[in-house]
Amino acid sequence: MPSKKNNSIFEYELNKIFKIMKNLKYIIIVIFIIQIFLNTASTDAEDSPVPFIINKDTNFWQESSNYPGVLKGIEIKNSFPDKQWWLQFNDPILNCYIDQAISANQNIKIALAHIEEANAQTGKVFGSEFPQIFLRDIFFRVKGSKTFLVPQAADSSVQSSSFLAGGTQNLFILPLTAQYELDYLGKNHSITKAARKEAEKFKFDYESALISITSDVATIYLNLIKTDKLLKLQCALLQNQEKSLKLRQSLFSEGLISLDDVLVNQEAISLIKSNIADIKKLQGTLVHQLCILMGKPPTVESCLTRTEIDKISINRDIQIGDPSLLIVRRPDILASEAQLEAAGINVSVARKELLPSFSILGAFGYSTANLDKFFNWNSNTSAIGTSISQALFTGGSKIANLKLNKAKYKEAVQVYQKSILNAFKEVEDSLSTINASIIQYIQAEDDIANSEQQLFLTSDRYKEGINSCLDFLNSEQQLINFKQNLVQKKGEILINKISLYKALGGGY
Repeated sequence: MPSKKNNSIFEYELNKIFKIMKNLKYIIIVIFIIQIFLNTASTDAEDSPVPFIINKDTNFWQESSNYPGVLKGIEIKNSFPDKQWWLQFNDPILNCYIDQAISANQNIKIALAHIEEANAQTGKVFGSEFPQIFLRDIFFRVKGSKTFLVPQAADSSVQSSSFLAGGTQNLFILPLTAQYELDYLGKNHSITKAARKEAEKFKFDYESALISITSDVATIYLNLIKTDKLLKLQCALLQNQEKSLKLRQSLFSEGLISLDDVLVNQEAISLIKSNIADIKKLQGTLVHQLCILMGKPPTVESCLTRTEIDKISINRDIQIGDPSLLIVRRPDILASEAQLEAAGINVSVARKELLPSFSILGAFGYSTANLDKFFNWNSNTSAIGTSISQALFTGGSKIANLKLNKAKYKEAVQVYQKSILNAFKEVEDSLSTINASIIQYIQAEDDIANSEQQLFLTSDRYKEGINSCLDFLNSEQQLINFKQNLVQKKGEILINKISLYKALGGGY
C-alpha cells in the first residue's frame, strides 16, 4: 500500500500534467479546426477526377481549370468489361489455351505482384497519419563529473541516488513514448492519396496485361491455324505442279513444247518447296510463342492441338457505337489518368513541405536507479509537449523537389494526351484495315466461285477431249491460289478484330 506522502507526490505530479494539458487543449482545438478546413479545401481540388470529352469533330484539347492541358467536359466511367470476347470464335481449344495463359503467364503474375506491392506501400504511407507509439528499455551506467556536486535532497525520507561527485550509479528507464504530427495542411493525407493513385495505376496495368495476353494468345493461335491451312494448300499446289512437270517433260520429249516451259515449271516447284519450308518454320515459331504465353517451355508442333480455320466464322458487320465513349475505358488511358492525378497530388505535397510541421509529444514510463524499485509507482515519470519544426536552410533541396514534381506533372500530362491520340490512331487503323479486308475477302469469295466454275467447265471439256490435261491442271492451280488468298484475307479479318478489341479497351 502506498503511503500518504507517496499519494501526495502522485497527486502533485498529476495536477501539473493537468495544468499543462489545460493550457494546450485550446491550441490543439484551433489547430484541428484549421486542419479540417484545409483538408476539405485540398480534397476538393485533389480528388476531382480528370474529366473527359473526346470528340474527333471538335477541338477536344481544351484545358481544364484544375488540370492544365487536360481534357475537360463530361466524365465517363465505363467499368472494365469482364466479357470473355474469345468465346465468339466457338473454339474450346482456344478457350482452354487462354485460360491457361491467364493462370500461368508470368507477365500477369508480375502485374499482380505490382498490385500487392502498391497496396503494401499504401498501407505503409497510411500509417503516417496515426500517432507513433514506441516502447523501449534503456540502461545507463553513469559516472558523475568530479567538478559537479549535486545538492542533497531536502526530504531525507526520499531516497536519493549517489550524489557524490565522481560517483557512479545505474539508471533504468522504461519509457512509453508517443508522437503525432498534426496534419493541419493535409500533407500526410495527400501522400496517402498519391499512393492510392499509384496503386490504382497498377490495377489498370494488370487489366492491360490481361487484354494484351488474351489477345496475343488468340492472335498467335489464329495465325497458327491459318498457316496450317496454307501448308495444306501449298502441298496441294506442289502435287499439282509435279503433275504438270511430268506432263511437260513428256510433251518436251515429243517436241511439242520448248525447254523453257519445263524450266519454268521446275522453278515453280522449287519456289513452292521453299514456301513450304518457310511455313513450317513459322509454325514452329508460333507454337513456341504460344507455349511461352501459357507459361510452358517451348515444345514441338504436334503437342499443341488446334482446330481448322474453316470452322471459324467471321462476322462482317461490326457495330462498335461511339469509339470516343469506348476509348476512355482503355486501361492504359485510365492508368495515365491515375498517374496524372498522383503527379498533381505530389506537387501539392511538395508545396506543403515548405511549411513548418507541428507535432504533439508524450511519454510515460518508469525511471529509477534501483532495479528492485523499477515498477514502484513512485518511480513513474511522464511528459507532454509540442514540437515545431521548420527547415531554414536545406541547400535548395525542397525548392528543387517542388520543381521536380512540377516537371513530372507536365510529363504526365503529355503522356496522358499521347495515350489518347494513340488510342484514336489504333481504332482508326483497325477499322480501316477491317473494312479493306472484308472487301478483299468478298472479292476472294467471288474469285473462288468463278474459278470453281472454270475448273468444272475445263474438267468437262477435258473428258470430252476438247481441253488437254495441262489446261485442267492450270485451272486447278488457279483455284488453289485463290483459296490461299481467301485464307489470308480471313486471317487478316480475324486478327484485325482482335486489334480492334484491344484498341477499344476490351470489347466493342
